[in-house]
This record gives sequence, C-alpha cells and structure tokens, in this order.
Amino acid sequence: MTGTIRLLLTAFLLLSSSIAYCQGVSEPFILQQLLDLPELQQYFHIDLPGRLPLKLLRNSDESQGLQLEKFGRPVLLLTPAQAKQQAVKDYVNIRKIPAHATADTLTYTLAYPIEGALCRARFVRKKAGWIMYDYSLVEQ
Repeated sequence: MTGTIRLLLTAFLLLSSSIAYCQGVSEPFILQQLLDLPELQQYFHIDLPGRLPLKLLRNSDESQGLQLEKFGRPVLLLTPAQAKQQAVKDYVNIRKIPAHATADTLTYTLAYPIEGALCRARFVRKKAGWIMYDYSLVEQ
C-alpha cells in the first residue's frame, strides 16, 4: 500500500513540475532571441527580392498565434504544406530539441536552408526568465 502511495505521489510531483515547466517558458521571447542573433543577420540578405517578410516554418499548432517581428515587419508563419504549395525556399525553421530539455534548460535549432546556416542555442532559466546561455552557428 505504501509503495502505491509513494508511486502516485512521485507521479503527481513529476506531472506538476512538468506543467509548471511548460507554463514558465515564453516561446515567443525565445524565438525572437534566436531570430535576433547578431551573427545570423548576414544570412537574411534582406536586399534580395522576396526575402521580406521573413518566413518561419510553423512546426506545430502551438505556433499558430505566434507573433514575431523582424526587420520592422511581422514574421510570416507558414505550414510545411503552405511553403511547398507556394514554392517558398527562403524560410527559417526553428525546432525545440525535447531530448535536451530539463526544467531549467532548453535547446533549440534554427535552420535557414537557403543560405546553409544552422544555429544551435541553449537557454537557461534564471530568476528574471529564460536567457540564451550559449550558441553555435555554422554554414553547411
């Protein structure tokens, strides 16, 4: 009986910490930090026709109401089907890496395939909120 209670209590604590963890993440803030990385700006080539507004591939329904801004314009959210249908090649793809997520650490990748840019960034939770701890940017 005490083993069952202990198991239920452990499950409850894990579930409640997981819910609190999800509620504490400001996804738009994190995504905006990724888009605004100074070293990434050279790859956007906003002087080329069609590069504005910046296009972000929407990977889940959670990002449906997402409001981001880049170069003074709203970021255009596209589903993979829309990008394919419209033959959009200059999109940014941002993904969270769940295997590296903890209560205090999140890891994201940002890919800009048309320019061959790939960024991996780690965010840590501090008292003031989530901050970018480190990142790497490579050309493929």
